[in-house]
Amino acid sequence: IASDHIEAQDRGLLGGVSEARYFASPDTKSQQERDFHILIRGCSLDHKPEALLPPVFACRWVRLRAPPFKTTSSSKRTSGENLDPIEVDIRDIPAILSDIENSFTDRASLNRVSSSKFAGCLKALLKNKKDGNSIDVLIFGVENSLWVGQQFAADMKRIFPKLNILAISSNWILGMLQQAQGNIEPKN
Repeated sequence: IASDHIEAQDRGLLGGVSEARYFASPDTKSQQERDFHILIRGCSLDHKPEALLPPVFACRWVRLRAPPFKTTSSSKRTSGENLDPIEVDIRDIPAILSDIENSFTDRASLNRVSSSKFAGCLKALLKNKKDGNSIDVLIFGVENSLWVGQQFAADMKRIFPKLNILAISSNWILGMLQQAQGNIEPKN
């Protein structure tokens, strides 16, 4: 059970940074018997790193659940019908886009809350912008999400030319955060 591992760490039986403590995710019952469980340990990325504490983490925890799979009218098959999967995906696009658009009418949806917070951050950036080479907005991703991020960065740069917006591979970010041999130093 998760509490056994947390106690082992408290007794110094697990390795790692001494200030950072293991804890279970906020929605985990520590006495629940499971085949697996996830323990979290970390620190801030500030100039003077501080250990991540459960109450601080719990305030930032957002439980994500995928919406239930929906079959649209175009993806329903009748017996013996052999539909091309790409054609089905293309037919489903309007319904999926409609679902995304409708999610913004719900004030509690993550789409609406996230976009409002992002807009507030952009407003503050533009209001307090100082000249320099610092990165104002950093977007990262891998493969397709990186491509979408790069396009988003290009669009934002057209709308907000005073902001320094950068889109890079998340692998590059991970390499910069490593303090071991072989880490990558940004040069641009």
